[in-house]
Amino acid sequence: MFTLLFGGNRTPFILFVLIPFLALNSVHAQNCSSGDIGGIVFNDLNANGAQGLVETGVAGVTLQLTDANGQIVGSTTTAANGSYLFSAVGDAAYRLEVIAPTGAAHGAIGTGSLSSVAFPSQANCSLNFGLSFPKEFCQDDPDLATPCFVSGDPLGSGTAAQGDVIVSFPYSSSGQWSLGQAAMPNHLAFNSEVGTTWGLAYQRSTKTLFASAAMKRHTGFGPLGTGGIYRIDYTDPSSPIVTGFFDLNTVGDTGVDPRTLPGDPGLPADATDLSVDANAYSQPGKIAFGDMDISDDEGTLYVVSLNDRKLYQLEIGVPAVTPTAAQVSSFEIPNPGCSNDDYRPWAVKFHRSEIYVGVVCTAETSLSLSDLKASVLKLDGNNFVSVYEFPLTYQKGYSIHPGFNPFPTPGAQYIPWVDDFTLLVGGITSGFLFVTGPQPILANIEFDNDGSMMLGFSDRNGFQTGPFQASPIGEDLIINGPSGGDLNRVCMVNGSFVLEGDPSCTTGQNNNEGPNGQEFYYQDNLALPYQGQIVDVHQELTIGGLAFLPQSGEVATGAYDPYEFEGGGIMWMSNTTGERVRSYEVYPPFLPGSAGKAVGLGDLELLCEAAPTQVGNRVWFDDNADGVQGAGEFPVVGVTVNLYNSSSELVASKVTDANGEYYFTEADGLLPNTAFRVCVNNSADFANGGALFGYSPTATASGSNTEIDSNGALTSGEVCADFTVGGPGANDYSIDFGFFVDVNDQCQQQELVSSQFTLDGNALQLFRLTKQAGGKKFLKSCSKNRRKQIKNIIADAEFIYNSVWQETWAAGTVTFACNVTPPNCFDVDRTQAYNTILSGNEQLRKLVVKATRKTCASLSKAQRKAYRNEAKQLVEESSLLIAGAPNPVVNCF
Repeated sequence: MFTLLFGGNRTPFILFVLIPFLALNSVHAQNCSSGDIGGIVFNDLNANGAQGLVETGVAGVTLQLTDANGQIVGSTTTAANGSYLFSAVGDAAYRLEVIAPTGAAHGAIGTGSLSSVAFPSQANCSLNFGLSFPKEFCQDDPDLATPCFVSGDPLGSGTAAQGDVIVSFPYSSSGQWSLGQAAMPNHLAFNSEVGTTWGLAYQRSTKTLFASAAMKRHTGFGPLGTGGIYRIDYTDPSSPIVTGFFDLNTVGDTGVDPRTLPGDPGLPADATDLSVDANAYSQPGKIAFGDMDISDDEGTLYVVSLNDRKLYQLEIGVPAVTPTAAQVSSFEIPNPGCSNDDYRPWAVKFHRSEIYVGVVCTAETSLSLSDLKASVLKLDGNNFVSVYEFPLTYQKGYSIHPGFNPFPTPGAQYIPWVDDFTLLVGGITSGFLFVTGPQPILANIEFDNDGSMMLGFSDRNGFQTGPFQASPIGEDLIINGPSGGDLNRVCMVNGSFVLEGDPSCTTGQNNNEGPNGQEFYYQDNLALPYQGQIVDVHQELTIGGLAFLPQSGEVATGAYDPYEFEGGGIMWMSNTTGERVRSYEVYPPFLPGSAGKAVGLGDLELLCEAAPTQVGNRVWFDDNADGVQGAGEFPVVGVTVNLYNSSSELVASKVTDANGEYYFTEADGLLPNTAFRVCVNNSADFANGGALFGYSPTATASGSNTEIDSNGALTSGEVCADFTVGGPGANDYSIDFGFFVDVNDQCQQQELVSSQFTLDGNALQLFRLTKQAGGKKFLKSCSKNRRKQIKNIIADAEFIYNSVWQETWAAGTVTFACNVTPPNCFDVDRTQAYNTILSGNEQLRKLVVKATRKTCASLSKAQRKAYRNEAKQLVEESSLLIAGAPNPVVNCF
């Protein structure tokens, strides 16, 4: 056994978790300062309502600021880092709206993320909003699934049929299970159930994993042949249920299994037997399927058929049902400019409502290296357009050290696709050879948080060969075929793609590998002692499969020899430094029937949970009864909101918080794509002393913006709103309830109020006056903007309570007379005296209280919370107005 070293002529690998440093700019975005409103809009990857280290800002998001008069103060879009700014707007009440871009949902509400609409009452530079792309959500440590390849006939009666060919393991796995350092992978499918597969797709809402057939020499197809798509029920990972799902050959043509050709001897039943499998040598990359993916709504599968070079679209629904012929359509993947029509697709990626495919120019006719090229195409309507392409002529790392005398070369450069084995080995017909000659397959496409692409290249030679297996010309020549794939990064720089090796897309490793000699993911090598020194035995261990966990800052890739010769597993590479973070062994060295150094693993699929969903939003006092949430209109705090299912059964209850907000989640009983009713119908909230005493529901569906209107309407005497939950992660913050006071009701309620209250004087001190030369001024504790705001409150007050505190009065309890005039009772001007008790520990010159919720604008959040109970009757409930003595006579008509 060798001692594992990473290095050679590379930077030594040190095992520790690399946390990339990112400038988040979440507080002082775009130089936000006093008098400004600003913050950041970010991609809340793990839906926790706070921005994490790798959760980047989202550019191009529109925000709109509206003042208390309903006038739009400004509209802006977020910068490249997700920051936004409204300059010099001052301390006033505003409504701030963020408009989610296409494909995104508003993020989870949390300590660092507001609802889709916010109501700042003053300048603030920390008004941050999360966005969610539901398909990109994943828990921090999901399971990771991958196909494995086992030699032999999967439908025979020997050992090959019982091989594990799809397995899963925790994303956080690390080490060699064969040495007791980690747990073994979890079994998902036997070879007899699915045969050789490569593409995987996961319908997370139903815990269903799909796998598609693949062509690899020495390994066979499953029961559905070259067109087979299989379904694995992952509800109980310890007891997966495997079934055939769909045979694409019923509507298309995925090619003929070469083992069914006349005279072909087929594959041996035992996994350890040699197999010449000559007819299969030319078929990898040309029949069966390449990659597979699923749409964001999980209702559509996309799979690349290699034989007819088409992308097939299967409408499967949720939960998945085998599609009919009418539910299957296809798109021809075009030649991206390859000579002699020599092009081959493989990768497919559904990303933010767009569909991408990966294609290579194979140069198999011209055999000219200059004809090798990789292209990423995007489906636009019914046609594909080019997104990015680059030549595959750069010097890469070698597949195996030259000292091992590989044929035809060490594999430090891609070669054209080869169907004739003798072109690689010449006239050699016996003995043992390492056969290299990396033939590029663009197998996987992943997108980083910043829009950069990670491209996983496999090596067709690794599909044509095996470990110590018979050559296609006979058993006299035994070969081992080390793969030579690659992992490339195409950076998003100022809105454009830039290939690694450019100064704007590099980790600074001048290792003479990769474009411009600067490989980004540079620790994809195995260094071992050789002839008295440490050398890279293999410099390109990756084999094409990729998985990207957005909050991790790394990309997982399939690899051979992650620890030792002839093993296979996963390597995690840092997207910031390009270093290897850790590795995990999927199959141990020299495992009988495994692929060894050839391509031994397929696609990597994160088995993520469905994105969490929140619905709800805000209950508020609609001062002007227009049915629109205006700036400066206050929330209703402490009222109960009930959730009912379609059978009118109570599912859950919430109480509105200090912002008047309430939210329901799956933990409360929400179900995706299901109808519910939400009601503000707690009788205590509408009774004397309740927060909504004397209030009625405001107008519904006012205007075209559902984010700021009211949904609550009277239904059988209750204020309710009906809604249907969308798919996983479809957060809905538009279910709002507005309430207003009817003037007639207001006057009638005055008769019900007691004339005497005991209040803490500090609870109602909106401002204090002191004797100074030149007149009375506010205490220094009141800012200039705050004084102006209080004056505005007084100017438009509907009810003003005046009391002059005489200088002869001592601090303590004082009884005094107060005049009340309710001007909104039409043209009646009725003044009555009453007694009330105020207790305080300081001299109060003058007390002014507006008996509407606007009073709260002059109190800090902490004061409102501390004084809520004491001031409840006067400040928080505008319906409870003191109109006179115990039995007042009120005549408003």
